[in-house]
Amino acid sequence: MTAEEKDSQFIAAMISREIAERLIDQCIGAVSDSILYEFKGCLSRSNYFIYKAQHYDLNLLTVANLKEFDNYENFLPAYINRCYFGSGIFLGNAH
Repeated sequence: MTAEEKDSQFIAAMISREIAERLIDQCIGAVSDSILYEFKGCLSRSNYFIYKAQHYDLNLLTVANLKEFDNYENFLPAYINRCYFGSGIFLGNAH
């Protein structure tokens, strides 16, 4: 991934966070404070783990790092973490 692509991905993530915050603000008065608080917590947790997944994608599980994973048993835990962080947490929060 090029530096420009990384920058674009970062900018898109920040825009997404801002849109989510605005949506939460628009819900004030329409739903209870406890629901808004819970939603903010889920959003924050999801974002945190999505950024961890991006770290795996951009820095760990790269072609340049293949030599670090000398066998399947070393690669699999990192790949499972990447998948769990990237979508598992988000889907878990969507219950």
